[in-house]
Amino acid sequence: MATAMTKQPTLAQLTARFLAIPSANDLTNSVEPHETPASFTTDPRTAWNDALAVAKFLGLNTSVSMPTDWSTYTRVAPHQDFLPLAIGNFPQQVRDLTSLITRNNAAETAQSHSGWSVKAQNPNLLETLLNAASQRTTGEFDRANQTLTQAAKLAKSQHEQTLVENEKAVLAWANGDRESAKAIWKKLPQNAVVVFNLGLLAKWEGDNQTAHQNFRLAIESLPDDSGWYALALLYLALE
Repeated sequence: MATAMTKQPTLAQLTARFLAIPSANDLTNSVEPHETPASFTTDPRTAWNDALAVAKFLGLNTSVSMPTDWSTYTRVAPHQDFLPLAIGNFPQQVRDLTSLITRNNAAETAQSHSGWSVKAQNPNLLETLLNAASQRTTGEFDRANQTLTQAAKLAKSQHEQTLVENEKAVLAWANGDRESAKAIWKKLPQNAVVVFNLGLLAKWEGDNQTAHQNFRLAIESLPDDSGWYALALLYLALE
């Protein structure tokens, strides 16, 4: 869990951190915009761990084997400017800092031409959510919504229900329905996942004050060795 933040890293350092995930102790002081190095690549295992992190942050079991087609997906996953903390998303998708700074709207909800598949005879909650996330990333929104309906029936605890509701909000976000996403996130109990996504929403709306408040709350709760912690720092540094 993060401690109180006394130094604000540069955007270049933050970008390098969430792409390469170096030690938090390597980060230093001022804020200057720089482009993301084009040569950075994503380690599939690191991306997979981050793609499951939302469930881990909510205290749920994340023991799901990495799909064989996940490595391919990490290579072709499109850049996203505003990336919600959700199943199947990984921070290294925010690859183009210039696009993020200039608010290239085309990069906000880009879909991939390929996803991944979690094959299970009787899929559990997390496996069902992973399949819904794959459908979301390829733009199959109706199928993803149907899969989330199945997932809701498997969610028993409050944390599991929060996880499913967060995925419904992210599906609405991906489909361009920001108001529905906002309404869902506003109703959920506050935790690291929800405040991160509320910060993202406020950043997208141009409300930097609210965005900063939420990202600081997220940073206080997220593990400081997580790519999502580094991405929250990056969003916090952007004006």
